Amino acid sequence: TFPTLGVFNEDLQTTSKAIINIVYRFNTKTETQIKNLIDSINLPHQYVGFHIRRGDKIIESNEFPNHLYIKKSLQICDAYRNAFVLTDDYTVIKELKDTYKDWNLFTLTNPNEKGYEFSKYINKSVDDMRKDMIKLFASMEILRKSNYFVGTYSANPGMFLGMCMEKDKTFGVDLDKWQIW
Repeated sequence: TFPTLGVFNEDLQTTSKAIINIVYRFNTKTETQIKNLIDSINLPHQYVGFHIRRGDKIIESNEFPNHLYIKKSLQICDAYRNAFVLTDDYTVIKELKDTYKDWNLFTLTNPNEKGYEFSKYINKSVDDMRKDMIKLFASMEILRKSNYFVGTYSANPGMFLGMCMEKDKTFGVDLDKWQIW
């Protein structure tokens, strides 16, 4: 219970959302860069958000096939065919576009990205690291504003989105409900 936050006898997920709404902010420069990047892809007003984990992170947990994200999305609401996809491997985007031709897919992932590898990331310049972080922040903001999110709660984006979005707008392909790890 946090009366000053307006949180009374709530669960951890609801309490986390209240705290994030207070403390999670970008400085002006970063916020402008995020907004410019988001504006560059011309998202429709109604869309679903996906986080599809690949790269070296799949050694930490299971990889879930692309069709599970689409299947889960259609179970939630079969009206949407616009999706923003956060992934570190453009192969995911290509596979989705080839398989689900009736979907409009948006992403900030570049065609040359084939999965995150920490060993390569730490050798980037500070400027390139910052650009990558701005892209990640922009992607997370896009996902936060989606009509609903489908991803893995066992990955940091899914865990964070479960804490800052309404409970009935986040869905996992790995777990039935959000939980803290």
